[in-house]
Amino acid sequence: MTVRELAELMISISDNTATDHLIDLVGRERVEATQAGYGISTPELNQPFLTTKELFQVKLNPALRTRYLEADEPGRRAILAEITDIPLAPIEQVLTWTGPIEVDTLEWFATPASLCRVLQTLNADPDAAAIMAINPGIGDQTGRWETIGFKGGSEPGLLVMAWIVTDADGRTFTVTGAAVSDALIEETTAAVAFAGLRDQFESP
Repeated sequence: MTVRELAELMISISDNTATDHLIDLVGRERVEATQAGYGISTPELNQPFLTTKELFQVKLNPALRTRYLEADEPGRRAILAEITDIPLAPIEQVLTWTGPIEVDTLEWFATPASLCRVLQTLNADPDAAAIMAINPGIGDQTGRWETIGFKGGSEPGLLVMAWIVTDADGRTFTVTGAAVSDALIEETTAAVAFAGLRDQFESP
């Protein structure tokens, strides 16, 4: 597969395997080093920068999770090196994941403002903008938007959505939001609610 194809899958359907291929291709340290340049205000919270496989491995293993959270950054990097060749948990274990696990301490972290800056930076690149526009998340029910760029992400008990939209006058708006619940989130309902907020932007 090409880099473009992997990027399209990563953004349009949150393909975890495609994401991890790209992280491996670019290199963890380079991903970490570019965060600030893309608008992340707290890049230190994402060091080491986890692959999706690593996030699953650490979250779903209580003993490993405790070790990881208690370790400093060098210790966490050593733990990730230890588990490189360990396979993912069986699907039966994954299906027991029905609520948020350490969403305040074990995640990829970005403030809403940071996500808006990332969207603006990516949208300035025609190729990145085209990739973000493949899947609008929730389509435009108002007919207001000329373009819709979107990236969402979720896990049990957590849903994050981020849009960058442009109207017919060329004005661009960004909106991001998250929902957290102690139970499974009805993602379609939450996504429609977020899109409703997106479509209520007042023109300046």
